[in-house]
Amino acid sequence: MAELRLPPQAPDSEMAVLGSMLQFQESVDIALGMPSTEMFSKAQHRTVFQAIVDLAGKGTAVDIVTVQQFLAESNQLEAGGGIFYLTELIDKAFSAANIETHCVEVLRRAQLRKIIGIAGKLQTSCYEAGADPDELGGEAARQILELVAYGENDFNHVSTSLAEVIESLETAREHKGAISGIGSGFSTLDHITTGFHGGDLVILAARPGQGKTSMALTIARNAAQKKFPVGMVSLEMRQHKLVMRLLAMEARIDSTRAKLGELELEEWTSISQAAQRITEYPIYLDCSAGQNISKMTSRIRRAVLKYGLKLVIIDYLQLIAMETKYFNRNIEIGIVTRSLKNLAVELDIPIMALSQLSRDIEKGKFRLPILSDLRESGNIENDADVVMFIVRPEMSGLEQYRIDKVQYNTKNLAILLVRKHRDGASNKNIILTFIPERTEFALMDTQHSVPTAPF
Repeated sequence: MAELRLPPQAPDSEMAVLGSMLQFQESVDIALGMPSTEMFSKAQHRTVFQAIVDLAGKGTAVDIVTVQQFLAESNQLEAGGGIFYLTELIDKAFSAANIETHCVEVLRRAQLRKIIGIAGKLQTSCYEAGADPDELGGEAARQILELVAYGENDFNHVSTSLAEVIESLETAREHKGAISGIGSGFSTLDHITTGFHGGDLVILAARPGQGKTSMALTIARNAAQKKFPVGMVSLEMRQHKLVMRLLAMEARIDSTRAKLGELELEEWTSISQAAQRITEYPIYLDCSAGQNISKMTSRIRRAVLKYGLKLVIIDYLQLIAMETKYFNRNIEIGIVTRSLKNLAVELDIPIMALSQLSRDIEKGKFRLPILSDLRESGNIENDADVVMFIVRPEMSGLEQYRIDKVQYNTKNLAILLVRKHRDGASNKNIILTFIPERTEFALMDTQHSVPTAPF
């Protein structure tokens, strides 16, 4: 016969919490920070705690008399254990000194019960017809990640973060000029943003053919070179093509000549060396087409848990499907961007999402894009922490282009526009060179007009 095991619980700590709340207002204020009555394993404890919550919500003083009266008037006195049990609760607490310790113990046992519940539901769902392992695994990962925040107070005094902020400033002073986030590999951009930070939603937008994917892949490689694990979700390009581009960048070879079999022997040596370096880069690709937003976020959560991703790149927003169709595409994109922003905050990583620009940018005389040129723009610019545009005037037939009072030949010229930066300077222009033979971007040496390596 199988041994009967009780769920994790701490009945003595539960009694101590409730007994302290029945005597000391300080204990009421502290314990009401716990998330719900489900923290308590015993039914009578849940009943008493809910009565205290209701009384406190009405502004009524909490003590054994008011709680007894409330329970009696709502016909719950017996469910709460009766008057003698309330007296027994008081006997378990002599002061408010240890209330926080007991609350933590109650919380930890509640967390263990929640994990058991998640595992049980997952096991049951696995037996159902049509069970999707991606969705089930992603949902389980989401619920387990939520346990990290389970029981946290809604408000914290500013002093709780002050030491951390000062420490970060002291670190910045000791490493003057060093960025605090995930570097893009482009020093000018990193100086503006100080890197991409946890919780950031970064939008990289352009019209088709301007180089969104190339820029994203360049940033991914540059971050991976610094040992930051990067995940890239591509909804339009096969993994083979992405890896081909990555190899051309790393080996500094002409990808077209490589595909035609026209490489020289020394170039094959470069490929071999580049391939060895790439195998050591922590870059992970997901090229599953047709993903909806729920499945995508689930897969990202699992990848973060499995690989420790520090940056996720999604190519691109307008290809993300919805489970439910809405009459307005703006609403759908708004749901997508809000989901990605929430995910970035939840996982504490930056998420970069590529986006199309509206066709209106191509009407009339050539101009640099602004935020309203984002396709389905309203919600995107609201949710984004950073918005950047890629522009290549050469693609619009221009031979010369003047920006920031400097005249440039547009041959392979690219401009990266930082149009929004929630935590710093906006409307900054970064001059780049596009290297078409290996679909790579690099900072331009404005004195000699030759590309320089980002690092």
